[in-house]
Order: sequence, then structure tokens, then C-alpha cells
Amino acid sequence: MSPGPVSAPGAGDIKVLVVDDNAANLRMMGELLAATGADASFAKLGAQALRLCERARFQLAVLDLNLPDMDGFQVGDGIRRLQPGCEIVFCSAHNNRENRDRAFGEGAIDFIEKPYEMAATRQRLAMHLERLALRANLSQQVAKLDTMVATIPDAVISADRGQRVVGWNAAAERIFGVPVAVALGRPLSDFLPDSPALMAGTPSAGEPAAAGLRLNGSPWAMRAVRADGRPISVEANLSHWSQAGQDYLTLIVRDVSERVRLVEELRLAKDTAERASRAKSEFLANMSHEIRTPMNAIMGLTHIALRHATDEKTRDCVERIRRSADHLLAIVNDILDLSKIEADRLTLERIEFSPAAVLDRVSELLSEKASTKGLRLVVELDPAVPGRLMGDPLRLRQILINFGDNAVKFADRGVVHVAVRLVGREGDAARVRLAVRDEGIGLSDEQAARLFTDFQQADASTTRKYGGTGLGLSIARRLAHLMGGEVGVDSRPGEGATFWCEVPLELPGAPAPAWAADPPGPAGAESGPSDAAGSRLLVVDDNDINLMIAEEILRNAGMVVETACNGQQALDKLRDGAYDLVLMDLQMPRMDGLQATRALRGQPGYRVTPVVGLTASAMISERDECLAAGMDDVLTKPYEPEQLLAVVARWLRRAKAGPD
Repeated sequence: MSPGPVSAPGAGDIKVLVVDDNAANLRMMGELLAATGADASFAKLGAQALRLCERARFQLAVLDLNLPDMDGFQVGDGIRRLQPGCEIVFCSAHNNRENRDRAFGEGAIDFIEKPYEMAATRQRLAMHLERLALRANLSQQVAKLDTMVATIPDAVISADRGQRVVGWNAAAERIFGVPVAVALGRPLSDFLPDSPALMAGTPSAGEPAAAGLRLNGSPWAMRAVRADGRPISVEANLSHWSQAGQDYLTLIVRDVSERVRLVEELRLAKDTAERASRAKSEFLANMSHEIRTPMNAIMGLTHIALRHATDEKTRDCVERIRRSADHLLAIVNDILDLSKIEADRLTLERIEFSPAAVLDRVSELLSEKASTKGLRLVVELDPAVPGRLMGDPLRLRQILINFGDNAVKFADRGVVHVAVRLVGREGDAARVRLAVRDEGIGLSDEQAARLFTDFQQADASTTRKYGGTGLGLSIARRLAHLMGGEVGVDSRPGEGATFWCEVPLELPGAPAPAWAADPPGPAGAESGPSDAAGSRLLVVDDNDINLMIAEEILRNAGMVVETACNGQQALDKLRDGAYDLVLMDLQMPRMDGLQATRALRGQPGYRVTPVVGLTASAMISERDECLAAGMDDVLTKPYEPEQLLAVVARWLRRAKAGPD
């Protein structure tokens, strides 16, 4: 296909800038350019010329070397900065070798000596203008051809046995930026550098295709080079054919650069998302620390206050403070759980547990809330449910408590019924249904559809009237999915609601499912300070309130307690005396808990002494760092007194029993 008529640019389309401080020279140069039809502009100073370049685009600049405000070389530098494509001709009466060498060294296309010789100068200017017009004309033709072939997707290229291009369609012009007239006869390797390897396997006429050559088969990923030298990615299908005893190879070439670019963008987007996730995790870790540290003080001080409070009014106020702190901590834990699940960092335990014990604990946690609202709590365990199962009892309890909290919140009368039933057995697993039914306000189908979404409640008025973050049910859904189960709700407006969860749980001795892990048991899995009385402990924390709380709890349990406010002070005390166990805060000035523990493990007398980390962060990564630094366990703030005493007793017993 031939291109349509094109109006070829002539000298009149070329804009020329002439700079000379001599009026006679300007006039003479103007006459010469007028004879060619060029569009000329004039300036007597370098600064004036540069201002013209800021307002108009020139294809050619004719510059005198000697100007009042700056020399021609400086003007040329300024023009090249403003208009990189503008070509430059220098003029000077000083036609010495130094000026000529510098002019051509700086990219000039000509150097014209003054005084001007009219005929020769006119001829040289006409030659430059014609060349610029031809170049502009060629650019216009290429742009026209590019427009014409834009709708054809694949290039079809044929080459002879000598690897010379003999066929070049419109799409090839578009993809490679080379017109057919230029491409024909050129080596195929100019455009497809890998083509010699392909052609080496091409059969002669009548011969079978060589092994490995993809003829009429799957595309071959290849490198390609555009006319401007830019590499592109292509896929090519190859076909061998013969005509009049001559062998040819035809390639159908598809530009896949956009696809490759998108793949790279996806990779970069993935990297960006991972960095954002890490930043989010760091923010949550900091938030957790900043909230949990004062929470530990509030909960610890309420515990101490309850021990010493004598009148009922004071005890009631302190109990209300404790319940508020528990509620705030539950919100923080929900946000952190959601973050862990989103980052795929939440690990489910797989331990043997008693469903009855899970229900007992749920009953303990819900009974006070239910009785406060005048509700009756009923807990039911199906006798068909196996007495021992394998799974994560903490997370199952969390699901039931989330359901139970909702039931208590939205019911003002009647019964809250918590039930665990056996749905059926599948091999080594039992499918168990956890359900909580209430007689509250109920839900419409539209409201129920939104409930298990992050930060969503039934409607805006729900949050205003009943409070809540809208995270509990979303987390329950995600936990159930991690266990291979599902959640749902059955409800009608005004008739209450039943929230349920069905999960498969293995029987003891069954192989572990894909989601299960066996992480170290949580701090506080054992209880009882009976073996700890008289033990000598060192508590290290930079927060004086946290020190006071830990000291009070441990001394009331009969232990001897000393304190330090940073890692360095702890090391000094450890050098001066013997301790049975060290409670080590992580974030402290001068020397943090990780540094102090590493230094402690380097001392011969303390290589096996139990060290329990105290952290206000609930991130798994921080626990891993603690264990790697040499700590034996980690206790997360805020902690209940029973948790602290349990973990201390457990590690003191292990230390007295000696290494396994």
C-alpha cells in the first residue's frame, strides 16, 4: 500500500535564527536567506537570541563568534540546551584553526568565513536548508506511514537463504519503525538479532525441518531492535517455504513489549504492596507498643487497687475501670489480628484440647456481661462431639466470644444460647458447628450480607446506639476460613439471630492439615507459683509503673525481686549477684532487652538462666527476634497477674529440673 499525497516541507518551512552584532552582516545574511525562501529571525546580542529561542523553535542557527555580551560558542551552548535539535553554523572573520576545530568539536555543521562570499555562502546555506527540508519531509512521511499501519497487529517478514529481507508488510513498518523501501535487502539480523540461529536450522527445499526449529508451532520469544536502536520484545512464529528452487523463511512477529511492560509493572506493584505491608506492620507494632504500655499500667494498677480497696464504692469504680480496659484491649487485639490475617502472618495452633473446656471459658467470659443486662446464658455441648479434638482452642474461643458479645449487645431480653454440635465425621476429622442464638433485634437480609465485612455493622445507627468497631465478625469469618470452615447468620428483623461457624477439626492422632502449625506454647500455658516462692528474680523495665506492678505481683507470691531500669544496669546487677530468672523488657534506653540478653548469654554463669521477654508488641516477628537473641519465652503486655505468675513458675520449674 502506498501512502497518500503528502505536502513535502520546503525551505520556507525551515525557521532560521541569525545572530550578529554587525547590521551590515545581518542585512546581507537576510538577503541570502530571503533568496532561499527560509523564514528568518535576527538578533544582535546573545541574550536576545536566547529569548527568541524561548518563544519559537528554530531548525538552524547562524551565529557570529564575536558578540558584545557573550561569544558565539556560549550562545550555541544556550541554544542547544533550549532546542537540542537545532543545527548550528558558526561565522567569523577569525578563520583560524583553533576556532574551526572548536566549532566542529561542539557539533557545528559548518564554519563560514567573513567577509561573506555571496555566491558560495548562498550555495552552502541552500544546501543546509535543502537537507533540513528533506529531513523534515522524511519525518512527515514516516509519521504518515505509522498512522496507516497502526491497525495491523502483526508484522509479516520474509527472508531469503542469505538472510536478506525480501518481504516487509505495513505492520513491520509500525513495529520496527523502518519503511519497506529501507528494509528490503537489509540483513534480517538488523531487526532480529537472534535470526541467524533460526536460519541455521532452516531446511533446504524438500528437506525436513531441523530439530528445534519452530515451524507453524508455538511462538519463539525473540529480541528485536527498532530503527532508533530501542530494543523491543517480540514473539515470532516461523514458516519455511520454497519458490522456483529458492528457500525462504517467513516470520509472523508480534510486539509483546506492552505485555512485558505490564508484567514488570505488576512485579513493581507487588514490591510496592509488600513495602506498604511492611510499613503497615511497623506502624501497628509501634501503635501496639504505645497503647499496650499504658494499658499494662492501668490493668496492673487496678489489680493492685482491688487488692487493697475496702469499701464497695471504690471497688465498683475500680471494677468499671478494669472492664473498660479489657474492652479497649479487645479492640487493639482485633485490629492486630486483622492485620496479621491480611499479611498472612497469623499462625494457627494445632494442639489437643477439650471442647468442654473451651465452652467453660466462654461461659465464664460471657456470664457477667449477660447477667448485667438481665439475660440468661445457656451453654450446651452435644454429647456426640468427641471429648478431645485437635485444633486451635484459643481461636475457636475467640469466634464464640465474638458471636456471644454480639448477642449480648443486641439483645435486651430472653436467652443467649451458646451451642457446640457435631455436624458429621469425614475420615479422621469431625465437622463441628459453633452457634450463638439470641432473641434481640434481628437483621434484614441486606444487613446480614454486610456483617462479615471489615469495619461494617448492620447500619450507621448501629454504631451510634450500640458501639463497636465492626471487626469481630470479620475476624471470625477469616479465622474460620483459615481453618477450612465457614460462617453465617440466620435472622429476621425482630426475631433475633443465630450466628454460626462450621469447621473441620481433626481427631487426636490424625495427620496435620495444611493450615496447622505447632508453634511454641503460649506463655502462661501452665499455672501456679507454688514452686517459685523464695526464688530470686531480676525485673528489667524502663517504665517505673510497670516495674512497680511486676514487683508487687511477684513479691506477693513470695519471691525476692530486684529491679533495673535498662539493659546496662541489668548486666551490672547480674555480674554482682545470682538470679534464678530474668524478666526483660525489650524497648529501653542505653541498651535494649535484645542487646542485654545477647550480652547476658555470653557470660558463663547465665547461659542457661531463664530469660523471659516483656513486650508491648503483639507481632510474631518480634517474638522470633526475642528467641533468636537468646530469650526463652515472651510475655505480651498487658498481662494478667495469673499469666505472669504462670510463666515465671513454668520456667523456674524447668530450670530446677535441668536440661532435657
